Parts: sequence; C-alpha cells; structure tokens
Amino acid sequence: CRFIITTRPGLIIPSELNVFRLQPLSVEVVLQFLSLYQLDKDQEFQVKKQLSVFGKKPIEPLLFNMIIEQGRNDKLSSTRAQLYERFFRRQLRVTTDTIWEGWRTVLGEFAKWFMLETGRRGVGVIHETLVDKISSKPGDQNTNSLFERSKKYYQLPVESELNLLEKLQASAVFQRSK
Repeated sequence: CRFIITTRPGLIIPSELNVFRLQPLSVEVVLQFLSLYQLDKDQEFQVKKQLSVFGKKPIEPLLFNMIIEQGRNDKLSSTRAQLYERFFRRQLRVTTDTIWEGWRTVLGEFAKWFMLETGRRGVGVIHETLVDKISSKPGDQNTNSLFERSKKYYQLPVESELNLLEKLQASAVFQRSK
C-alpha cells in the first residue's frame, strides 16, 4: 500500500508504475478545459484573471485545479506559493495560523519523504514506512517525532499517526492506493 499526494479523486495508478510525471499544460490547453468545469461567467472571468498572473508559462495540472477552485471565490493569488497555501488551508479546513504552521510542517516533511524536493516525484511511500517515519525521532534522539511536534508546538487536532493520515485522506490532500 502506498500514499500519494493528488487532486484527482479516484486516480488509479498501476502497481507496475514506479515513477510518473504529469506534464504542465499550456495556457491554450487550459482555456480549452474551462468549459468542462461548468463555471458561470463571473467564475470563468476570475479563473482567466488568475491565469493571467502567470503569463504564458505552462501550468502544472495541480496548479490548474487550484486555480479552478479559487475561481469559485473572489480572491486572487499573486504567486504560485500563495495559491498552494490557500488550496491546502481550504482542503484541511484550517482555522488558525498556528494550525496552518503545523500542517505546513507535516506536509513539508512528507514532501521530503516523497522526493518532491529533488524534482523526482515518486509513487509514494509504503503505509508502514510512512507511519514509522511520522512516529520516529529524527537523527537527534532528543528531538521529538513529527507526530509529537505536530501536537506539542502546533496543537494539530490529531489523535494518532493513523488519525493524521486519515485527516489528510479525508481532506483529499492524500490518497491511499494499493
């Protein structure tokens, strides 16, 4: 069993596929996709306005999904980082900056574990390995585990390592697949 970060509900990844990469979408392709989302005129205008912030640069599929979701309200993001933050805050139903910092810390560690920082996006991490990483202390044994830090410093509303994974799954930030 592996975990992957996704915005595509029901995405099935063949077990024989070890690594995959979704290619960015050109602005022209993105504009063709807009009609599939059944946005009203104001929402479509908002999405096009958000897309214009990024100019002619290709858009990653995840970023495109975030732009669509954000287009359903009136806020514009001036950077990709701001778009990602707003997406994750909404998905995780974050209500305070302290809790956001906790989730950001957790997601940052997951990004390291899933090789996102290296630019090589893996299929995920085996369930048992992921739970062990969440509960393990880093190299310095005087340091708390990720789970302990998330509770102690950020008061994340999670009861256990498994509950942390369940909350990420329920928010559609995370997907468990076989």
